[in-house]
Amino acid sequence: MININCERIESKGKQFGINTLSNAELITLIINRGAGTEGALKKAEAVCSMVHDSLHTLAQMEPEQLEGVEGIGKCKAMAIMAAFEFGKRYYTENNANKELFCSSDIYNEMMPDLEGINHEEAWILLMNQRYKLIKKIRLSIGGLTETAVDIRIMMKQAVINNATVLVLVHNHPSGNPHPSIDDDKLTERVQKACHIMRIYFLDHIIYAGKLYYSYKDKNRL
Repeated sequence: MININCERIESKGKQFGINTLSNAELITLIINRGAGTEGALKKAEAVCSMVHDSLHTLAQMEPEQLEGVEGIGKCKAMAIMAAFEFGKRYYTENNANKELFCSSDIYNEMMPDLEGINHEEAWILLMNQRYKLIKKIRLSIGGLTETAVDIRIMMKQAVINNATVLVLVHNHPSGNPHPSIDDDKLTERVQKACHIMRIYFLDHIIYAGKLYYSYKDKNRL
């Protein structure tokens, strides 16, 4: 059966540009594949209504939550998640070998990896002496403790990748960027290890959505 709504949206996108489409229209194109595509626009509008037309909220949702919308099964839910993942990967690839001089540079670099997740993750950014990014490595998923983040692995990765500059980044899903006592203890240990290995510990950034905390900016490094 021909889906008139989808044909209209595709025509609009081709004529005026994909950037002219609404969130619901974009989602319609994503989920309008395979059998049962009739009414794709209504399903997309239901998804947008559930998240109050907020892409930020949509990106934080689990596939199981999207499946709660009538007509959005596992495949369509995963298609929506895949679209967000493509966006993250495009941003990362487009910013490869970028120079990271300050906390805002680091914050923007980590946004695609940490935005919207509801659990803690710890990452290190390895750079050369010109502050050009060599590699990003996720160290742990879950609570940030001294056991979850193995400093020996951090130093080993820095040596393997010939890095002379290191940044530690982790997120606070609560949205509160203020460091905990454990955050402070870990920062001190990483700083000591970097000093021994003659690696410049540039910063420890706590990512908290629209906010972030920088140990360097607070003169704590």
